[in-house]
Amino acid sequence: MGYQLRGMIGARHGIAHASAALGIPPVDLPEGFALLPGPTLAPNASAPVSSWPAGAPFWWLVADWEAAAGSASIRSPIAYVEADFFGGVGTQTAVLWRDGAVLLGPLGRDTDRQAPPGSTLDAEPINTTLRQLGVRRAADRDEFDTLALGQHRRTEDWPDDD
Repeated sequence: MGYQLRGMIGARHGIAHASAALGIPPVDLPEGFALLPGPTLAPNASAPVSSWPAGAPFWWLVADWEAAAGSASIRSPIAYVEADFFGGVGTQTAVLWRDGAVLLGPLGRDTDRQAPPGSTLDAEPINTTLRQLGVRRAADRDEFDTLALGQHRRTEDWPDDD
């Protein structure tokens, strides 16, 4: 089975602003965080693409999501993450905004390519970004698992979790 996630993550009050701008309800996560699942447009759809240069690691990030994340980050840091895995092979990407500007990223990793020598799970783009967002890992879990982001296999399943 595969795993796929795309969306914004931030403190509940920060995500509330992005939620209002995009008209999408957030999903509560542990530790006072929330997830805004989406975007739902297929890659290469007619929606305006984000401003990232060609070759940036994002497949799904579109302009209105990028603008909403930047705007909401004035109140509280906001991350946008994408992960897509099947059979242990896949990609993960992340970016973090604070005060209306990109603070970290974009970070990306393709597990089909060999990781640099000395890299660890702590160097994963999503965990690194969540750590900068303020997620404090539990002793037996990384940041991803602390927020229970493995709870669903597909982004589309998150809204049904309420």
